[in-house]
Amino acid sequence: MYRNTPLRDGGRSPAQLALGRHLRDSIPSPSQRYKLSPEWCRDLRRRELSMVTRGEKSKAAYDVGTKELSEMSVGDSVLCQDARTKAWDRRGVIVEKSPFRKYLVKMQGTGRVTIRNRRHLKLDLQK
Repeated sequence: MYRNTPLRDGGRSPAQLALGRHLRDSIPSPSQRYKLSPEWCRDLRRRELSMVTRGEKSKAAYDVGTKELSEMSVGDSVLCQDARTKAWDRRGVIVEKSPFRKYLVKMQGTGRVTIRNRRHLKLDLQK
């Protein structure tokens, strides 16, 4: 009942502000009351457009200092970065390439297969 009660300030209920219509409750009401208001639909489109432009602006600001990394193929010899020390001290061979820059790397010495992101791999030029 509270969500359908109009607020003092705007004359609209919380349900009208959030959903653009009244919510069904125990008090019978005409079916016209439950239809979306056209102004709310216009406001929704405006909000969606502003969210898209804001997202594009934040992506552009985030991408200022980034660079595109080249793709690696199966069989490439790579160096893997240690997550704690940030040193490029582990060697391996790419066994499988998965979507979203994910690679399965068979580590040299142990033979263990680990999952690595592309940014934690670089080509081993010494091999």
